[in-house]
Amino acid sequence: ETLDTPVRYTQMGSILSALAKQQVEELYVFKFSQTADNSTSGVKKNGVHYVDNNDPLGGPFDIGGSTKAAEVVRLFVKGFAGAQQLLQTPAASGSGATALQLAASHNTTAGRYSLTSSNTSTGSQTLNLDLSGWGLAAGTYVTVEEVSAESHGEVRRVVQVPASGLLPPLDQPAESVWLVTAPDSAPAARVTLGATDDAMVKSGSNAASNFGTSANLFAKNDPLNPAARNVSFIKFDLGQIDAASVEQAILRVRGENDGSDATVITHIYGLLGDNWNEETITWNNAPNLADSLGTVSDISDNFVEGIGTTADIVGHFTGTQSTRELMFDVTPFVSAHPDQQLTFLVAREVRFNGENIDDALTSLRLDSKESGVDAGPQLILSIGGTPLPADFNGDGTVDGDDLNAWKAGVGQTGAGLKSSGDADGDGDVDGGDFLQWQRALGSQVFSSAAAVAAVPEPCGAALAAWLGACLVLVRRLL
Repeated sequence: ETLDTPVRYTQMGSILSALAKQQVEELYVFKFSQTADNSTSGVKKNGVHYVDNNDPLGGPFDIGGSTKAAEVVRLFVKGFAGAQQLLQTPAASGSGATALQLAASHNTTAGRYSLTSSNTSTGSQTLNLDLSGWGLAAGTYVTVEEVSAESHGEVRRVVQVPASGLLPPLDQPAESVWLVTAPDSAPAARVTLGATDDAMVKSGSNAASNFGTSANLFAKNDPLNPAARNVSFIKFDLGQIDAASVEQAILRVRGENDGSDATVITHIYGLLGDNWNEETITWNNAPNLADSLGTVSDISDNFVEGIGTTADIVGHFTGTQSTRELMFDVTPFVSAHPDQQLTFLVAREVRFNGENIDDALTSLRLDSKESGVDAGPQLILSIGGTPLPADFNGDGTVDGDDLNAWKAGVGQTGAGLKSSGDADGDGDVDGGDFLQWQRALGSQVFSSAAAVAAVPEPCGAALAAWLGACLVLVRRLL
């Protein structure tokens, strides 16, 4: 057993939820990495991240991958850390009621509600949520992130709250942990961006070749054959959308494990550098890739460079034997990015020493934008306020009406408003604001739709966990 073992990571989720409900002052998970021993694996299986214990320079220092328990902790922290208001937990009923450990919180600063649910049973359970007590507007998007045998912290559901506040049944898989998140209010706009560029690159004998027109994006590896090592790059352009207005960003792709194993777990990196395009990128000129021509046998052989400086790990994609939609919440990376270009790198790396990375077993294949069967990678944005700085009248489109607003306000100094043509927020309505309007002319975002029927979920075991309308503040959790 490791902390990737279902009984262990679901137990971690249950412990965290139970301790939260006991109103403890502080929680720590202090065993970050694993330590060496003389077992076959070479590590004591007691840490939340895999590390390289074979570093001849005196490791362990290199971190290979997070365990599923680490992803459980990450989701719990996302919903509960920072002295959040604890809410009365849902009442559960049905034959499987004891299978779920639930806890709920409200982050008033971030403006979101969170519910964690740990299913320790070997059967799926149906979670019925009545969110009317949270006062959510119809059309608000609810996100369900999951740790399970087939998910490594990814977004598995996005549903909209109907006018009644009662979500359709959500089927929680066996031995899984969920984080259900809902913002206090519906976004002002919901925008889906297609990738401007996407391409896979290959190492070895293919390191100088370009594959930008391929219908597929691969993330795969091989212990001996460098030519079978592929990573994929994806780029988006926010255009005139102000990154500060992005309340949530979800990276969405479609694909599966092209190998014979049940699943493949890949890393998603967000890169600082965007100086590449799909027509010319190769392994040799791609950002943040080291040469990979030798044997890959342990964590120290991983080839993504600049981690922590020019490359930040933002999450994972888990491919299964069935083609499906894969999504991950990349909001922190998008919000902190210094420009409008966003680059993601998807790589199949060694997660723990001794792992068999043969691409015949684990090989993530994704549809590119040239696939002809899918739109390709997408970035789904929930946007607050008016996302276009030059949309002076706030109708979601930069057009002649906004020019007229600028003309009426030009010359104002110090106290100019956006409605009167101040696009850059300096209080002046001048030529700089006109240039922003000119560059954004024709840009458009679409307001969130009113309440729509949420995506139906298959029914699981006979369990109904109802989140009541009366939620009671009990205290804060540090």
